[in-house]
Amino acid sequence: MKKILSIALIAVMALSVAASVSMAQILTYHVVWVDDDYDGDAAPYFASLSSAVGHVASGGTVNVAPGSYDACTVTRDMTIVGAGADAVTIDCSSHSLDISGTSSFSISGCTLEGGTENVYGSFNSTAEVTITDCVIRGATTPLSGIHLNVSGTEAFIEITNNHIVDNIGAGVYVSYAGNSSGAVTVSDNVITGNTAGGIELECGSLNDWGDVTYTVERNTVDDNTGGPGLSFAIYNGLFPVLHVDANSFNNNGEEGILFTTTDGAYASTDGEPEISSLLSFTNNEINDNTGDGFRVNIVYFRDMFVLAEDPVVDEIIFVFDVADNTMSSNGGNGFSCGYNDITPHSTLDTEISLEGSDYFGIPTLQKNIITDNTLDGIHLGSDDPWLISNNLIARNGENGMYIFDGQCFTANNTIAYNGKSGITFANNFAAQLERKRIYVPGIYVNNIIARNGDYGVNFGKMIPNKIGDTEISELPFVANDVWGNEEGNYCPGEADVTGMSGNISSDPMFVSPSDMHLLAVSPCIDVGADIFTLFLQKDLDGTTRPRGEGFDMGCYELIWNNFSPETFHPLVITQLANANATWTCLMSNLP
Repeated sequence: MKKILSIALIAVMALSVAASVSMAQILTYHVVWVDDDYDGDAAPYFASLSSAVGHVASGGTVNVAPGSYDACTVTRDMTIVGAGADAVTIDCSSHSLDISGTSSFSISGCTLEGGTENVYGSFNSTAEVTITDCVIRGATTPLSGIHLNVSGTEAFIEITNNHIVDNIGAGVYVSYAGNSSGAVTVSDNVITGNTAGGIELECGSLNDWGDVTYTVERNTVDDNTGGPGLSFAIYNGLFPVLHVDANSFNNNGEEGILFTTTDGAYASTDGEPEISSLLSFTNNEINDNTGDGFRVNIVYFRDMFVLAEDPVVDEIIFVFDVADNTMSSNGGNGFSCGYNDITPHSTLDTEISLEGSDYFGIPTLQKNIITDNTLDGIHLGSDDPWLISNNLIARNGENGMYIFDGQCFTANNTIAYNGKSGITFANNFAAQLERKRIYVPGIYVNNIIARNGDYGVNFGKMIPNKIGDTEISELPFVANDVWGNEEGNYCPGEADVTGMSGNISSDPMFVSPSDMHLLAVSPCIDVGADIFTLFLQKDLDGTTRPRGEGFDMGCYELIWNNFSPETFHPLVITQLANANATWTCLMSNLP
């Protein structure tokens, strides 16, 4: 009897071990399939997504057949491959697709819809996330279609080639905080119809060990209400690297692009000869937005850089570059920078040694088309220097450029047909007195300022000859054409510098009011000053300067080998009209 019981016990134990092995085998399938047409689950084939996700091995693949499925929580690394976003629907109304428990997750070929947020992840350990070829739509709360948080860890996130549409909240929200590092790429997506903006990126509390690169490129971010097309906020700590290239940010409910920092944000090299921060916005279409096309909102911080004494810099320290964009027909300004510093005074006051590379300590606005905006073309409220060159600033409702308390190097811009003045200065002198500095409103070279509704140049107040016993140097205003402005080329009481330092006042002879290239007979050709050529190597069309005997004024360099007799047609018409008027006058005065 005992022998029989022993045999029975051994048999039961064997069955138990076999069952355990069977369960282990189920949990170690590296490829599973899910199809809502299956009649129940029979590993590795499952009828529900949650069953498939629960039985795939870490690092495995879940293949999803056409059908409708409920979302679930993902607790291990995996790849979900759907049969196509038009064929696979994941219903997130009861449960978001929560990927917080993974360190490596990828999903493609699915539609996710109806959740509080359709894809959610919160990561405090190393993570890689890829979301591609999906439709993310119809999130029901203001928590965004895709909502990802990274805190104190390294994370690499790719959101590519998706349609992210009609969500309550932003289309995409990604936040890095604490001692985080990694990279975010948001590329080739269509992000439209969301109620709190298109893309919302945040960066906070990074210290010198943090290193995050954000790339936003080739996205269509249009028709989002209640927020900007792109919002990028730095709350405190180290500046990241940010590239925004070749996107459209059109017809959004607030700004096209909003870049914001708060007190405590900084960029630091700690004396190390390496790049600290690069913020570039290039080749974007930023049009028809309700607010400003591009707004930079800087909250008072002066020491963005921590520099060692007499540092040797052999790389770029800091670049804030806005180039080759179109900012047109926006409801506010084309480009604006809110009050307070965007560059540190330490970069201006500290002697820097350069060893073989370029050093930029000022932000740049280059080769942009800034036209037809409701307010100013460029509105600057920062008291730091900007490089503004080779821009077309035309037909804006108010000023071409409005500079409050700022100093700019402004070269080779065409500023024409704006509703108010070409360039208006405000409060510059008072601000410099308060800080006990000599008034230097900037350097203005090779600009065309023509046919604006008020003045060509409006300084806003008289400039005294001295502060105490200190002489104030003349305004650096060289080789500009200021002509045909309705209320006058210069505000009454200001010096008219026509004929001095290469400044002229002649019809620049544009091809037409809508095409401000120069005719071959323009007086602005080859008469510009040849200075700071490093910054002026190419015009708005990308043509290398200079062509011919010297620099042309304005944003376009004439390419001589392209001219034809048609170039002279407007001049011929004008001269014929003048000749006819002269002949009529002579004939009427004959005895």
